[in-house]
Amino acid sequence: MEQPKKRMYRNDVSDATREKQSIAHQGRKHSNATKQKISKSMTNYWAKLPLKPTNNDDNAGIYGR
Repeated sequence: MEQPKKRMYRNDVSDATREKQSIAHQGRKHSNATKQKISKSMTNYWAKLPLKPTNNDDNAGIYGR
């Protein structure tokens, strides 16, 4: 069985997908302890994921500017 595809870059999701995700998660409630755990793990996750390159400019660096 094939594993689900993970994101390769931070900014690799369309606005339509973001809207669908927003609607799907409405009404969800978490305790403060759970919110802190989610925050810590997502901060670590996003810190390690690079931005998708926007052009072939070698001066773009790791931030894709």
